Amino acid sequence: MLDGFDLRVAIEFRSKPPGARRRRVWDRGFSIASIGSSLLMGVAFGNVIRGIPVGADGEFAGSALTLLNPYALLTGITTAGINCIFRGKVRLDSLSY
Repeated sequence: MLDGFDLRVAIEFRSKPPGARRRRVWDRGFSIASIGSSLLMGVAFGNVIRGIPVGADGEFAGSALTLLNPYALLTGITTAGINCIFRGKVRLDSLSY
């Protein structure tokens, strides 16, 4: 998730290098990082709602793949989709006067 936030710094570098090709590369990096961050936050939220497996010692009992259950993935996809829709609406609203 931190990599996603780091890639979101692309908005800072987007206008610095000249050329349309480099601008498209930074735009894609920003988009991928935004969607990835939203997806992972949704997966984390889905796991909190569903319950995280904990052993008798109070430590996490499982692997990274146990966190990628269908409920958490669906929550992550839903969160990413809602963020995309909201950001698109905000962008359209800011363009219309």
